[in-house]
Amino acid sequence: MQLDHFLFRAHDMAKMATFFEQVLRLKEGLRPPFPFPGKWFYGDQQQPFIHLVEQSPHTQAQAEYLGSVQNTSMSTSNIDHIAFRGDDYPG
Repeated sequence: MQLDHFLFRAHDMAKMATFFEQVLRLKEGLRPPFPFPGKWFYGDQQQPFIHLVEQSPHTQAQAEYLGSVQNTSMSTSNIDHIAFRGDDYPG
């Protein structure tokens, strides 16, 4: 089993993207053509491990894909989910 990715919902996607790029030195890279805005960030590996979307869905497609979320007023972002990858699911 291995860690696959984190998905963050950010109140300000541009500022959060700047943080990932300038502070953590991640590189924005390819992202599938989801029907809502977002960014994927890569480290040294070929797999994106940070996924980023806006905190409040701007489209119905995002709400349908990710579900709705309670908006928090004090934080700058929320971790929506952490995904793991494995190969022996029945085990």
